[in-house]
Parts: sequence; structure tokens; C-alpha cells
Amino acid sequence: MVLVSLISNSIQPNFIAQTINPLELTQQTVSSDHNRNFIEVKFQRINSENVPIVQITNLTSKNIDNIQGSFILEDTDGNYLFGSGYTSKITGQVFIKAGDTRDFSIFGLSKRTELVELIRKSPNQVRFFFEAKEIKYMDGTVEKDLQ
Repeated sequence: MVLVSLISNSIQPNFIAQTINPLELTQQTVSSDHNRNFIEVKFQRINSENVPIVQITNLTSKNIDNIQGSFILEDTDGNYLFGSGYTSKITGQVFIKAGDTRDFSIFGLSKRTELVELIRKSPNQVRFFFEAKEIKYMDGTVEKDLQ
């Protein structure tokens, strides 16, 4: 199990993450463009502890309460490099506001030293995505079965 933290001055939501089987993920990434349209992920930097920092943006028009899905990394040819499942765990508190941007640390990725070095040396060779599986908005509506 991999722990992820939200970098912010506000209260930090807890996350549970699990590494995804690459064989299962390959099929998902082929047909998952729709569920990549909710959260945009951009690489920012690698911190002093060798942990990649990404910026996430809520592309929806609603404040997100909870989210389930996966951070996915692919090379420029669309080949799977890394994936971790994520679930926000604090209900009733805004996870990310509509149109807002926040930084995340992906701790599980720091153990993949070869991949971290590739990102550090050639960040344009790696694409970052968040594939949403389920999103619960602050207004109570839920987008389910997105994969």
C-alpha cells in the first residue's frame, strides 16, 4: 500500500493507494479517454526526497467531495509506465473546488528510481493522467462507473 499526501496549507485529506496490475491497466487505458476529462495532471518537479510533485486541476464545473480513480503514467507512445489507485477519504469537505488546482506528492513513484530519473531528465517523455472511476460532488450528485 502506498500513501499519498495533498500539499496545501489547508487540512490534508487522507488517501489510500494501491499499485495497479499493468496487465489489467493496459485494457483500461485504451478506452478511457472520457474518464481522463475530469482531473488534469501536470508534472511540476521532483522534490529533495526524490518524490515527484504533480499539479491536479478539477476540470468539472462542480466542487468535488470524494474521488476514486488512478494516477497513470505513460510514455509518449501510450505505453504503461506506472499506476496507483487513489481514494479521497474525507466526506463533506471539499477535496478540490471547480476549476481549482492543487499539488500532490506521489510517494509510491519515488521507489521507482529509474522512472523518477527519466522524469527528471526528460519530463516530456512521460505523460501523467488521472483516470476517474467515481466522483462524488459537494451537491450530492455522483458520477459512477466511469471506467
